[in-house]
Amino acid sequence: MNPSAVHFGSTTIGSTVQQFVRLTNVGGSSVTVTGAEATESGFGTSGLPSPLILAAGETHDFQVYFSPGTTGSAVGSLSIATGSSSSCEVSLLGEGIPATASAVAPLTITTTSLPNGTQNAVYNGALAATGGQGPYSWSLSSGGLPAGLTLAPTTGVISGTPTRTGTRKFTVRVTDANGQRATQALSITIGAAPVPLTITTTSLPNGTQNAAYNGTLAAAGGQIPYSWSLSAGSLPTGLTLAATTGVISGTPTVTGTSNFIARVTDANGQSATQGLTIIINSASAPLVVITTSLPDGVRNSAYSAALIANGGEAPYTWSISAGALPSGLQLTRNTGVLSGVPTVTGTSNFTIRVTDSNGQTATKALSITINPPIINPSVSLAWDASLSTVIGYNVYRWSAAGGSYTKMNSALVVGTSYTDSTVVAGQTYYYAVRSVNSANAESPSSNEVSTDIF
Repeated sequence: MNPSAVHFGSTTIGSTVQQFVRLTNVGGSSVTVTGAEATESGFGTSGLPSPLILAAGETHDFQVYFSPGTTGSAVGSLSIATGSSSSCEVSLLGEGIPATASAVAPLTITTTSLPNGTQNAVYNGALAATGGQGPYSWSLSSGGLPAGLTLAPTTGVISGTPTRTGTRKFTVRVTDANGQRATQALSITIGAAPVPLTITTTSLPNGTQNAAYNGTLAAAGGQIPYSWSLSAGSLPTGLTLAATTGVISGTPTVTGTSNFIARVTDANGQSATQGLTIIINSASAPLVVITTSLPDGVRNSAYSAALIANGGEAPYTWSISAGALPSGLQLTRNTGVLSGVPTVTGTSNFTIRVTDSNGQTATKALSITINPPIINPSVSLAWDASLSTVIGYNVYRWSAAGGSYTKMNSALVVGTSYTDSTVVAGQTYYYAVRSVNSANAESPSSNEVSTDIF
């Protein structure tokens, strides 16, 4: 049984004081409790059925009361009978005092709950009791405190730095100077340490004088909700910071650079700061795409053309808002250059969009035509070989029959064929060939041939 002795202290005659006693079967098999008997007048029990079967390790709480009929000390005992030959006893002590005397109030633990804690953060919680006779002595009668916490027996203060998360349930006991006791079941929950509070915004967009501005501050960690403020510096004239959302908005009226420090505070009072800057630029000219047309391209030939914009606030970003480029071409977003090798002939219509650093946009409808490759005309000549003394041939061309001629080859043609790649479509050309011997003498011209170039 626990406790081994029950102290009721001073009790007014005619009143009753109760305390709990716990039976625990510490054996390996069940035990049958057949009854309880309290010696000495004024002591008794309640809440103990007969018979009571306790399985191995099982407990049962019942009440022992003291109701003195006379003044003076009362000393008795409580015997618990079991189905076996063994039994156990608890000492009972009390004092009856006249109703007119100053009675000591029953000892009671008034603490019904304890604050939760945070892992690796200092914890402090105090137990309190009333009644009985001081001083009090505190202890645990069952369970255990969270790892890292201790109970001060003389003050009832639970303190320390918890090292693990989770909920621990335990029963605290207080004992007064007369040996009277009281217990209370309690628990402490240790939560995980919160993520440190930080401002994640490291930069804010620039603004334009007399144009609506919107920028948002963001934070992470800590405990929401957050509260935003400025700890130093100031915003550009015309802008304000919303304390509950972290949104900086308004219409800036003055150009220039504003440096400031933003502060965020979480629900637990933790705070973090971040130095930031907002630049307000003067109003710029409207953003426009000044490119009005693009050059044609040739299938399977490299293509390159640059888009040009004016106004707004550089740098620009380019994109296609409608349509598509010819197959094989692509747009470089930060330069506006269209490049690649087109693979399909035809005309592609599309709309180009440019966006400046302030988010202003402009568009322009454009097109690119991809033409088939141009095949240059040429004339191929062939003739029969002359005498064996010939060392080569010269080829001559006229633009009219019987007209003045031009020698086409810069070096002797060795062989009996020649290709003229300098002809132009829409013209008629006349050709003749002369052989050259080892003495570098030319023969008369061969018969004249002509061809039309289409």
